Amino acid sequence: MLMAAAVWIIVWWNQTNAPVGDDRQEGSFEVLAAVRLIEDRGNDGDSFRIQHRNAVHTFRLYFVDTCEKSTRFPSRLRHQATYFGGLTLDEVVAWGERAREVTLEWLRTEPFEIYTRRERVMSSDRLHAMVRFPNSQDWLCERLVRQGLVRIYTRGTTMPDGSSRQAFENHLRQLEAAAKAARRGAWGT
Repeated sequence: MLMAAAVWIIVWWNQTNAPVGDDRQEGSFEVLAAVRLIEDRGNDGDSFRIQHRNAVHTFRLYFVDTCEKSTRFPSRLRHQATYFGGLTLDEVVAWGERAREVTLEWLRTEPFEIYTRRERVMSSDRLHAMVRFPNSQDWLCERLVRQGLVRIYTRGTTMPDGSSRQAFENHLRQLEAAAKAARRGAWGT
């Protein structure tokens, strides 16, 4: 019985965490398919550690910024509080933690791919990236905007299909308007 349970867990783990496709190039993006989330206390809703083959990288999403999950950066907290219509700083931190939980749950349970040009985020070791869930074709940033868990605020990029940064940002703004109207996530506080 114990052996059967162990075998089932291994099969489930391999199915849910198996890469969907092969690494490839799409436009100017390198697409990393053989990836998995690395559990790390520094992970949050828009930055996380990923293992790709034998290397570990920290990626930061293009286009979106989740609320801070601590009070370490008070000026960011205030800006985020204002963006979402006047949240308290405690509410900002709570939404930052919620965004972290949601993002990491998706990355733990669904196959995903990293689209990167390996551009550094300022002077850090983090790299800008887009995350796509091949089974649904959703971008992670779209999901987060729909849930009301991010502000559209940070560096954007031309998309892998060649559409402009501005066109994709406009798309995200439409999703944000719908989330705000429905009072989802931080918009409902």
